[in-house]
Amino acid sequence: TDSYELLMNSPMGIYTSTPEGRFLSANQAVAQMLGYSSPRELIVSITDMATQIYTDPADREKFKSLLESQGEIINEECLLKRLDGTEFWVSCNARVVHDQNGAISHYQGFIKDISKRKWVEEALKESRELLDTTQKLARVGGWEWDIKHKKMIWTNETYRIYGLNPEKIPNGSPELARFSLACCDPEDREVIRTAFECCASEGEPYHLEIPISTANGNRIWIQTMARPVMKKGRIVKVRGNVMDITGRKRVDDELRSSLAEKETLLREVHHRVRNNLAIISALLDMQRQAVKDPATSAVLMDLYSRVKSIVLVHEILYNSKNMSRIDFQDYLITLLHDLQFSHGAGSDVRCISRAHGIEIEMDIAIPCGMIISELATNAIKYAFPEGKTHDGTPPELIVTMNQENGMHRIVVEDNGVGFPQDVDLHTSQSFGLRLARMIGIHQLQGKFELDHSNGTRITFSFEKKPRKHL
Repeated sequence: TDSYELLMNSPMGIYTSTPEGRFLSANQAVAQMLGYSSPRELIVSITDMATQIYTDPADREKFKSLLESQGEIINEECLLKRLDGTEFWVSCNARVVHDQNGAISHYQGFIKDISKRKWVEEALKESRELLDTTQKLARVGGWEWDIKHKKMIWTNETYRIYGLNPEKIPNGSPELARFSLACCDPEDREVIRTAFECCASEGEPYHLEIPISTANGNRIWIQTMARPVMKKGRIVKVRGNVMDITGRKRVDDELRSSLAEKETLLREVHHRVRNNLAIISALLDMQRQAVKDPATSAVLMDLYSRVKSIVLVHEILYNSKNMSRIDFQDYLITLLHDLQFSHGAGSDVRCISRAHGIEIEMDIAIPCGMIISELATNAIKYAFPEGKTHDGTPPELIVTMNQENGMHRIVVEDNGVGFPQDVDLHTSQSFGLRLARMIGIHQLQGKFELDHSNGTRITFSFEKKPRKHL
């Protein structure tokens, strides 16, 4: 069937397995992840998951224990190994299936390769550790300016930071203040002088980061902070510290460069995924135009719309400044426009999007987009036979998304003739509604509600759960 083919060819790994550790079924994505040429080869070859695909067999027992105690697992991350021994990270969603006697017969699950994300997280973790180590090892010196006696006092560490021998300009000499100012670049001297005078006269603390040239010819960055010392309501001294932050600055620059490089790479990934999916969309559309059978043409049009809903997410992310979230209002406007004109019956339907200010992550944008695509397509195709509505007003389709108290809510409503009384939203075998239910209930763990008192109003609500980490 089309649904079976869709699942078997899905880029998401889909499988069923026994509690004892054998695969009962798997799609091509699972086989490829584990290094096998086909699902059949995988099913025949794997006789003990714990030792053959888990890097640590104990993780399999942990997986079974959690799954059988909770009934399901959402976004559980674990480290697996391929046939050739290479390791990779996956995110797993699974549930237990019971037989008629209530005993566990098998597991159903979805797995997704998240190795790239884990590698990026590890690289960022290492960068943060480097930054933390640099800060711990940073040299910090102190200084004090006596306003009345015009004396400057430095600690030994301050002398070392500036590369100055204490015997050349001893403590208590006002020459120290002039020397520290002379080490600054000309354009920074007025900034330092103004900040210092404001602190000494008005009690305004300051915090500055500037480059300096030390007495021994080194070029470093320093962070200098100061605050006034009060006595009987008067400012008598200015105390501060100076820290060599050259290492931190270097790490910051490297991190910015690395982040820019990773963002460029991620943008290129979205670009390529978008282009590949666009090719698939074009092929589906060409095939639709070539076939003569109206039923086949309609199926191809539905597939085209489903793929296009995914293409739009990658297209918006590629063109967005924020590579992790999309503006859902922009997405809805484009999606509904495409759906409307992909189906001739929808050309007279007024489509309204209501998701202003809503931004959502890519991992839920795609399933939400597919659910909306199925429900909106269903409304466009069937809600307005011969342009009729339940109240005689012009045909109208409204899609709303809002967020409140950690809940996401999608509402797809129309003023059509109403959902057929003999069709149950939760049991209908219509492929579109089954697909929407599968994505909404199993992937997003949400629930659907149907109101057909005036036209049709379908509400889908789900909670955005935080990702789990090992």
